[in-house]
Amino acid sequence: MKTKILTSNQLHKAAMLLYHGQLVAIPTETVYGLAALISSESALSSIFAVKKRPMDNPLIVHIASLKQIDQIALPPSKLFLQLAEAFFPGPLTMIIPRHRDLSPLISAGLDSVAIRMPSHPMTIDLIHMLKAPIVAPSANLSGRPSATTVQHVLDDFDRKIPAIVDGGKTTLGVESTVISLLSNPPVILRPGSITKQEIENVLGITIDVQISLQKGPVYSPGLKYRHYAPCIPVKLFYKKEQIDSYCKKAASNKRMLLSTSSLFIANCDYYKLSTQDLYACFRHAEKNGYSEILIFCDSMAQSNVALMNRLTKASD
Repeated sequence: MKTKILTSNQLHKAAMLLYHGQLVAIPTETVYGLAALISSESALSSIFAVKKRPMDNPLIVHIASLKQIDQIALPPSKLFLQLAEAFFPGPLTMIIPRHRDLSPLISAGLDSVAIRMPSHPMTIDLIHMLKAPIVAPSANLSGRPSATTVQHVLDDFDRKIPAIVDGGKTTLGVESTVISLLSNPPVILRPGSITKQEIENVLGITIDVQISLQKGPVYSPGLKYRHYAPCIPVKLFYKKEQIDSYCKKAASNKRMLLSTSSLFIANCDYYKLSTQDLYACFRHAEKNGYSEILIFCDSMAQSNVALMNRLTKASD
């Protein structure tokens, strides 16, 4: 059955589908998510099947009120409440000890759970309507560029899920910052638009950063596996001369060049590099016959920790 596109006036239809154990794609301020009720084991299993997601990759629980934490986690710490006051609703995910009754599918069998409160009004309204938290990993096939528009969701899931709530283009374009409060000091597991400095300013302490995890338990999405990658090669360059030299030596039918500022390289089509449009550019390159994507990581790009994290994960 063709996937239906639901408007803000049809949130009740999305709620009914979720109540009956179906999956619905929803908008957030970061990227689109593939939602399921936390109480539906069949829907939770469907998320892994539809996304082709590894079972050891935990899901993020989305709440609309701090009162909902009682259903999913142990009483939160002072640090959690400080960060929630500063950044909820918003693009921050916190990992804390989970409630014993929470489905192990959500936490990948770990004793922890990842929680965030999205700021998109349609998704907040939907969670309030459900009177229960949802899980909502990014609405894309596992490893693929995340979806920042309804069309991106359709490209991966048309006829595979019953509905998408249309909230327009997402504003931030990259996934939330993830911080683990399981350690002392806390550690950022995935960078996002909320920075290390902003978190330290709220907590008044120095925190750690762990960009990648190769072995052991996966406490956060975006760590252990190749992520955000289009089906064509992505190559990173740190000097313009390197791009010039590469393009002269390597044959290619059609190249996309991403840079924060306008840059002319022979036989390359220039597109502006930004966190908001990165995944859209990746998907555009796939659809329009580009053979590879070249990215110029100038000083402005390198200063954007979240952007560089996604570029490194997506590159060859």
